[in-house]
Amino acid sequence: MPFSKEWKRKNYLDAIYDKLSWFLFILSIVIYIVAMAMIPSIKTFGLWFVIATALFLVGTQGRSKKNIILRIFSGLYSLYGITSYLGDVLSYSRLFALGLTTTIIAMLGRTIAGLFGSSPYFGWIIWIVIFVGFTVFNILMSGLGAFVHSARLNYVEFFTKFYENGGKPFQPLQYKTKYVKFTEE
Repeated sequence: MPFSKEWKRKNYLDAIYDKLSWFLFILSIVIYIVAMAMIPSIKTFGLWFVIATALFLVGTQGRSKKNIILRIFSGLYSLYGITSYLGDVLSYSRLFALGLTTTIIAMLGRTIAGLFGSSPYFGWIIWIVIFVGFTVFNILMSGLGAFVHSARLNYVEFFTKFYENGGKPFQPLQYKTKYVKFTEE
């Protein structure tokens, strides 16, 4: 559940400890990486920001445990959750790679068609057949990849982050009676 929903439900501590702290931790990692690459003068600030937000996470993520040692280990174990964000970034990078492959297929089709285009007599017919064949193949593969991979990302990885269990169960073929209640035993 996002920060705003927790805040609207007046769960202020949960919103700050569970949502805002993770946002600040990821932001601190991004700042540190950018500082290492482009702005070396703020590299030490970025490192201390990462350490401070990591310690804040360690201190707040195990707050439901009664034992202090379990709290610390639970907080340390929660830092392992950063790998799920890395997995999401890699999954979305797959879509970027699929977009690049369509460019490569188009260049390959143009190159192969160009080899036959300069042939005398029937070269232009072969060029059109190869060009249209590669184009149709590229469009079909791009459409399939865009649908399948985007749907997988939405329903498998992204959907679980915002799904809230609740509501009335869907039971369209259930027999409903007014005075008798059937129970399964």
